[in-house]
Amino acid sequence: MVTIKDVASLAGVSVGTVSNVLNGKTNNQELIEKVERAMRELDYRPYASARSLKNTKNNIIGIIMPNLVRPDFVSLLSNIEKEASNHGYHILFKVCQNNRILERKYIDQFMMQRVDGIIVINSSSQNDPDSVLYKNFLPALFLDLNKGERLLSNVISIDYSEAFEEALKDCADRGIKQIGIIMERGLVPKETVYEIYEKFYKDTEKIEFVDYSQERGFEAAYKLLHNNCELELLVTSNCLLAKGAKRAAEVLNRSEIEHITFKEENWIEDQSEYIGVIGISYEKIASHVIRQMISSIEQPKLCEPKQTVIKANYHRVKHFTENLKGRKTDLAEISLYLVESPAAHALQRLSKVYENKTGVIVSCDIMKYDDLYKKLHQMLEDSDGSVDGFMMDVHWTSSFIETNGLEDLKPYFRKQDNYFSGFMKELLPNYGVSDWHIYGIPFMSGTQLLFYQRDLFEEPSLKSLFKRKYGLELATPTTWPELNLTAEFFTRSINSKSPVRYGLANVQGANIYTTISFLNRLWAYGGNVFQDDSVVINSNNALAALKSFKKSFQYTSPEQISTTWDQLVDNFKSGHYAMVILYDSYAIGISDYTTSKVAGNIGASILPGGTSVLGGWGLGVNKYSCRKEETVRFIEWICSNYCAVPYSLLGGITLHSKFYKRNDLKHIYPWIALLPESYRLARKREIPDKYLKNNLYIQIYDHIICEEIQNVLEDKKSEEQALADMEARINGLLI
Repeated sequence: MVTIKDVASLAGVSVGTVSNVLNGKTNNQELIEKVERAMRELDYRPYASARSLKNTKNNIIGIIMPNLVRPDFVSLLSNIEKEASNHGYHILFKVCQNNRILERKYIDQFMMQRVDGIIVINSSSQNDPDSVLYKNFLPALFLDLNKGERLLSNVISIDYSEAFEEALKDCADRGIKQIGIIMERGLVPKETVYEIYEKFYKDTEKIEFVDYSQERGFEAAYKLLHNNCELELLVTSNCLLAKGAKRAAEVLNRSEIEHITFKEENWIEDQSEYIGVIGISYEKIASHVIRQMISSIEQPKLCEPKQTVIKANYHRVKHFTENLKGRKTDLAEISLYLVESPAAHALQRLSKVYENKTGVIVSCDIMKYDDLYKKLHQMLEDSDGSVDGFMMDVHWTSSFIETNGLEDLKPYFRKQDNYFSGFMKELLPNYGVSDWHIYGIPFMSGTQLLFYQRDLFEEPSLKSLFKRKYGLELATPTTWPELNLTAEFFTRSINSKSPVRYGLANVQGANIYTTISFLNRLWAYGGNVFQDDSVVINSNNALAALKSFKKSFQYTSPEQISTTWDQLVDNFKSGHYAMVILYDSYAIGISDYTTSKVAGNIGASILPGGTSVLGGWGLGVNKYSCRKEETVRFIEWICSNYCAVPYSLLGGITLHSKFYKRNDLKHIYPWIALLPESYRLARKREIPDKYLKNNLYIQIYDHIICEEIQNVLEDKKSEEQALADMEARINGLLI
């Protein structure tokens, strides 16, 4: 293996000089080029230990797993690796096959490899104070997927007892009278299992304790089902046992048997396989494990044995068509106008399910943003009832209400007072929902995030180069000057060592998208379009924002011009751009492995300056429609929490609060946890009342502002002249 000494020898410098180059501690360009040339020729990869000759920390954590047969262990390992990587650590793992001799052997091997700490999952060893871990004072953490005690150790354990009791109570409440339990030995103490079971059921002979395999699950389930012909449901303590239990039910022709199991929540699997799930987020466990381990590594003198218990939760599975029971009607058809978007196509696909269950055909006409607005406004002005429902931008709602063409949906929801309780409450007024009226139902989310190629910000050589070039640490930008500087660094025409061609994918053109992109900076720089009823766009703050905005176009492609969010997504998917700013509702495509070169390598953060331009779309009903009742019922279903997950899997993003806490969607929406905070910081475009008449606000945001910005980008006007003309044109609308 090539070492730092080999690099020093080929470059003709000292080992210390190589270390200084790797750590960004020299600005001598001649030395830097010598060392980097030698590294390229030798294909040298600088390890953490080589970057500092005085550094005793390798940033490596060893993990010992009992097996990789159980899917939950695989998921756990994946989440731990991801969390460790996010904190700058790497992992090594070994599988001990539940053997304490192998476990001890692997601990010895890890210590020889000089790992910084060791995580042992479901350790088969006793809590031995004379063990090698204690003798060598190596940071160690035991992760027990049961509630155990290791008095002298750092332990994170899972307590399933409360969730198990909640599951049995739910079974009793459903009227299920005969259930069997197949429990992995050691997961929950036997006496606890019996105690909880006897609160709701009496026959404890229907409880089996086995090992974790599907074979033992088959054997135990076969025995229970064979001996108890009235058995209605089986509770299994992991998905392997559940798999064996289901096979036993098939063999015995007991297809009526329902199942509850201990597993991580997964909508696709749960909908078809289970009526309930007892589980814990492995992402949550991984976060606890890595934070506690890193604390032990980096602050050893403050580390004391700590017992952390994480409680599992019970989740009752509801099928997403459950609330359509009894809705079968005579054949009917409703028509909808929708904006071109992933959410619109998701609605169109789900409408087929609705049609199959209710007999109501949903006809969708999907069109571009400007075309939709013109058609809707004309239709409502003309009292035209030919279209039953439609998507409407949150910024259109007020003017549509003014036309008196929106149906007030309040009477339709009188018997469903809790329907809106699951939505993000602070956003409801933007969609026309109040205590007195309901003019729209939240359908498509709309907040912005900064997306970036994660590896670019983690690569040591790039971090060193950035530090040498700018005297700053390479990090996700939090201000617009930082974003421009970072984009410059990743633009190859400026920095020949950039791995990507361009620093930032930008949208431009005389369209609403350009206006929105500028508003992000305008607000961050302290500028505004309006203050009270006055136009204040021609200000020093706005000038600074516009100059910053124009500067960012030096770091984008002059050939690949994007004029829509969809085109911006396609550009970022190409892998040629370091960063892009997108609405969450359009970003799903960047994590599609079949079409995106950045999938699996996506980082996300709150926008520089913090303020997103609030977007989003609701679904409304045409007051002049002859099919208002059928239209409301469809909209009520498609926007409900029942549809939140399938809708998101097909391309949309809901505004239901629970959606943002789901872990089974994070592989397609890795940024999902950031959205509530982005919404909290988001601002809506200002529209004084006097500009609502005659759709003057459309002229302002969809034409005047973006047209003047485009003049600046094309060097037809100076920034000063463009802002002066913006203000004059906006004021001129009222003359």
